[in-house]
Order: sequence, then structure tokens, then C-alpha cells
Amino acid sequence: MSKNIFLLETDDQLCSLIVPILEGRGHTVKREISGHSALESVKEENPDLVIVGEQLSDIDGVGWIIKIRQTDRTTKLAFLSQIWRDTEFYQQVTRELKVSQIFHRPIKSALFGPQIDALWADRRLGPPAGTATIPGQVPVAVGAGVGDPSSALPLPGTTSEPAVPAFSSIPLSASMPMPIPGQTPVSSISTLADATLLAFRQKFSKSLPSRIKQIGEIVDRVERSSPDPKEMAEARRLAHNLKGTSRSCGFDRLGALAELLEYSLRDMVELQTDEWEKIDKGIQDARKESERVRVQFMDYVPTAEELQNLNPDSAKARVLMVCQEAQPKLSLPTNGTGGIPLEIISVPPGSDVLQKAVEKQLDAAMIEIMPGQREYAFQLARELRSLPGYDNLPLGFVYDLDHDDDRSDATHAGASIFIEKPFSQETLHEALQHLITIREGGRSRVLIVDDDEDFTELICVALGNEGMLVKALHDPFKVIDVLEDYTPDLMLLDVMMPGILGFDVCRKVRSSGRWQDLPIIFLTAQTDLNSRLSAFDAGGDDYLIKPVINAELLKRVKVRLDKARMQRERQDRDVLTGLLLRRAFSDSLSALLSESERHNFNFSLSLLDIDHFKKVNDTYGHLAGDRVLAHVGKLLRKRFRVEDLRGRWGGEEFILAFRHEKKETMQRALHRVLEELRKVEFKGDRGESFNVTFSAGMVNFPDDGTNTHDLILSSDRRLYIAKKNGRDQIVITD
Repeated sequence: MSKNIFLLETDDQLCSLIVPILEGRGHTVKREISGHSALESVKEENPDLVIVGEQLSDIDGVGWIIKIRQTDRTTKLAFLSQIWRDTEFYQQVTRELKVSQIFHRPIKSALFGPQIDALWADRRLGPPAGTATIPGQVPVAVGAGVGDPSSALPLPGTTSEPAVPAFSSIPLSASMPMPIPGQTPVSSISTLADATLLAFRQKFSKSLPSRIKQIGEIVDRVERSSPDPKEMAEARRLAHNLKGTSRSCGFDRLGALAELLEYSLRDMVELQTDEWEKIDKGIQDARKESERVRVQFMDYVPTAEELQNLNPDSAKARVLMVCQEAQPKLSLPTNGTGGIPLEIISVPPGSDVLQKAVEKQLDAAMIEIMPGQREYAFQLARELRSLPGYDNLPLGFVYDLDHDDDRSDATHAGASIFIEKPFSQETLHEALQHLITIREGGRSRVLIVDDDEDFTELICVALGNEGMLVKALHDPFKVIDVLEDYTPDLMLLDVMMPGILGFDVCRKVRSSGRWQDLPIIFLTAQTDLNSRLSAFDAGGDDYLIKPVINAELLKRVKVRLDKARMQRERQDRDVLTGLLLRRAFSDSLSALLSESERHNFNFSLSLLDIDHFKKVNDTYGHLAGDRVLAHVGKLLRKRFRVEDLRGRWGGEEFILAFRHEKKETMQRALHRVLEELRKVEFKGDRGESFNVTFSAGMVNFPDDGTNTHDLILSSDRRLYIAKKNGRDQIVITD
């Protein structure tokens, strides 16, 4: 619907941004820089909207609004503010001067047009007739003065408890500037459209009555003369969670009331003071405030886009499905212990597959082997693994394995999973989850351990919008099992959880050698010095206080991830080949051995040595020798499965371990690598051409040894046999 809009603004650069946006949406825009001239124009032309800048050529913007309202109370106005103001300013401008919308600079072009159109839209979260809406706040009566009881609901600062703020910006906004402490920005919903958290606020508001009811039920059933400390501690924990999540959602007044309630419950237990009157009043006040919050969203129905953005695609693991027929839509979980949310990208076999893989940041791929296309599927898998950044892309195949050669060739191509058709959703889901969790590298993975499901969802949205894979765990007692399955790059950990403190969870994690270097950031609403010190004493790396500011959360998470990644690369990887160094490989091999012993699995191990490598260095130069080592390392990284271990044992010697596979199968797979290496033409330092091969010895656990020492010794013995028998071969028996 086309509207006639006046733009009163002296900033040419800002106008060059705003005018095309408005005209592109079909509106007619007339620009004025003189306030006095604009007053006359508005009287004559009666525009649908006047957008007023901070400063005009002859009067400031607020002064112009005051003048127009002295004679005109109906023209719709919007204000372009250069800075964040205090609550009193916003109340005056929106309630007394009837400004419908306040925009803050810098203007976001993607949001400005829809925000303008929304001024005439039939708002789903709209005020009653005769009220004006401040985005992100409650409706207020048109023309009512500050504190006027005729307003539909009170604004911040108009309640009987001014020390407790009502609504503020939601800190977890990807786009909103950080608010000045003590101020209440009014463009919350507008600026939050970028992060699409309005739907989450509505969802959280629905849970408030049951949350407060839980606290009230505990308080009602305890003996007032001798309250059970465990019951009171649980009530305090629930109030603590309510405080943190409410404030992180922008419901500051409710968060402040929950904090007062938490303190009263704490004093009751720790100081043994009589706080019953305060506790009862606190529950009553929180219940009233939660109802007031809930009413604001009662008629609000999130759009499909908003619901989608509560679980953004960037937070999902992307799996490429190469198949002839479109796969059925999977009903997959969004969070929690059910697995990582997935985005399935289905493409038919053909030339578009590699292009699609380049366009998308894949986390895994599943390839269907059609009749007569066996070699195509294996070659496609190898080509996918050869793409930049996909050295360790997890792969799976859908087909019926009829021969041992199929399995060895598929393993050589990188297949970690095989599923037969027809398969159920559950089978496919489990297979894809396995592929996602075994990948090392790729997109960063974050595990958040917090019993508050609403808060974890809020964090998942924020981190997911940054492209991270996020898994939420609400039962802290399962943390070790989930760590083993999910292998995160970083953990966010709450302090107050049912039955255990986050500090104890952190100590438990740190007691495992595998997780001693995992970055751990505590997230909690506790602000006292002892809590912060306890976090570091328990082994935490950082500490963030709820409500969490989005920019600070993302910055700290990214810094910790980058630091951990660099440290891991320096300590564990050989610079030349990109393979695990001897110490790191030995640690991983010990973990594989322990796992195989526990579950009665087998695995195979191989030592391989480049044939006549000293001759390569002496004849073709040491730089040529380095090129050979680097190429072998690259070849080993791209072949086999993601979960297989690859290391540089020393010099020209490499070591491999193949999880859950016997040596007979892996001998054939490794022989395919040997065939590939034979065909590679290397160049010497003076341009001469040469070829290389390798020799290998392979053993099987537990048949050829039950500990790492014996297995490596047996493999080395068979490597010696291979060299003695003429090299360029793989030996699996004595």
C-alpha cells in the first residue's frame, strides 16, 4: 500500500540510504530540511507519515515534534535518534508527543522498510484501540501523561516500584548496540527482527505461570517452623533460573523480582532468618508480573520465518544426500539429547553434486549407490574429500554390501556408515548423527550444560546464527557420556543445577585426561566474588554473568575457540604432513584400545615406511623429500574414514589405526592407496622425475596383541618382512 511520507533530515548520506528503501516499497517520499517549511507542508498536504531527524536546518527534531503536536495530534510521526536516551525521554516522546516509532542510527537497511510498513499493518502483537506501541515495550494510551493511570499498561518507571525496571532490550540481539546501563532502549522488537528473538520471548512468556507455580508449590508444602533445606534450595534454584532467563529475554522487572525472591530463599537457608513474608510477597509479585508479561504476547502468533529462525539453519549440521529420489522429510530434534538438528540437502547424482558441496558448508555426506554406479559413488566420495576443507568430511553409503571388496573400496573412499534400503527415519537419523559427531574440525561445536531449557534455546539461537553447531544438555549427570559422543570444541556450563553444582561438573570433566584442555565458560546469574573465584578454582577458563550480552558471549566464545584450535594444532599436528604427532597418536591409540576392550571390538594397526627414502633425499634433494612426505600425508588424510587414526611416527615412517575393521579388509583398502602413490610423478630439486612406493606391516587387535606395545612391535616386524621381500607391499602375517 503506497503512502505519502515526509522525510525531515539534513544528513544527505542518511537520506541516500532511506529514500531508495521507501521508494522501492512503493511509497512517495518528499524531503525537507527546514522545520518551519515542513510545518506548512504538513498542514497543506496531510502526509501519512513524517520521519523526523535529530536536527533540522532551523530547529532540532524534538522541538519540531513539539510544535506540530500543538496543532496536529493525528499525523503519524517517527523519530530518527542518533543516541540512546533515558527512559524519561522515551516516555515523553511516545506518550505525550505520540511518536509511533523511534529508530536508532545506524539504520539497518534490511529492517527499515519492513519496520515502516509495520506502522500501518494489522499488528499481531497490537495494542488496544486508542493506544500507541513502543516496539519492545507495552502499549500506552495515546495522549496520556507520564504515570497517567489511563494507560493500558504502565511503562518502565511508572510502577509503584521504580527501582525495579519493567522491560528493556533483549541483550541477545545480534544487531542491537549495547545499551547504556540504566537505560531502556525502546526499539527492542524492531532491532531484534534481525535476530528473530521476538518469537522466543512469546514462547518464554507462556512458560512463566508454570515456572512460578513450581516455586509456590515448594513453598506451600514445606513446614514453616522447620523448612527442609533441600526443598528451599530447589526453590532458590528455580528462582535463580527465572532471574537469569527473564533478564536475558529483556524482562528486567520480572528478573529483578525473581532476584529478590532468590535472596529471600537464600537467607532463609543460609542465615536461618524468617523471610516468609518476603517470600510470599515475592511469589505474589512475580506471579502478577509474569501475567503482565504474558498478556503482551497473548495474541501474538509467530510467523513461520520467526519460528524457523528460532532454530536457524546455520545452527544445523548440513548433510548432503546424493540420491535418485527425494528423501522423506525427517522429523528430527532441534536440541537436547535427541541429537544435533540437521539440514538435509538432497541432490541427484550428476555434475551438480560437487558444486553444491562447494556452495554449502557441509558437515557430512551420504551417497546412494545405484545399480551399475558403484565406481561412480566411490569416485564421487573421493572427489568430495579432495575439495578444500573437506579432508575429514564424514561419509556414508546407502546400499547392500555384497562383497568384501565393496567394503574395502568403500572404506578406502572414506565410508564410515553403511545402511541398507529400505530404511526407517530412525535408522537414517542415527546414521547421520553418527557422521556428524565423528568429524574433527569443520564448524565449531559448542555444548551448553544448563537445566533451564528456555535459556539454552536462547543461547543456541545466538550461537547458531554465527554458524556454530550447538548441543544442549539439561541433565548434568550425563555430561561425560555426551562429551564422548559429541566431542565439543567448547562447553558453556551453568552453576546452579538440580543435584549438583556446575563447579563439581567442571571438576569431573577436568579429571578426565581427554578433557583437561577443553575450554569451559561458566554462565550464571550469580555475581558475587566467591562464585567467580570458585569458577576458576574448579578449572573454568572464563565466566559470564546472566543476562548475557550477545556481543560479549560471541566474542568470548570465538576467542576461546581460536586459542584452543591453535594450541591443539601446535601440540598435536605435524606441520609438514598434517598428521598426528607421535605423542598425540599414542594418546588416541590408547583411547581406541580402551574402547575396544570395553565393547569387545577389534581394530587394525599398520606401520608403513616410504621405500628408499634416503635415496630420494640424496638423489633428488631434501626439498623433494619433503614434497614426498607432504603428499603421502595429504593422501592418507583424504583416504579412509574420519574416525581412523593417522600419524607421522618419525622420519619417513607413518602409522595408521582403523577402528572396528580387521586387517584383511584394511589391507585391500591400504593397497588402493599404494596403487595411487605409485602413479604420482614427483619432481626433484633439479626438475627430474621420479616415483615412490611404500611398505607396510599390519596387525589386528586382539589377535596379534592386546596392548599398544605388542601391537606396534608386531606391526614393525611385518614391515621389516615386507622390506625384506622386495618392498612395495603390505604384509599381514608373520
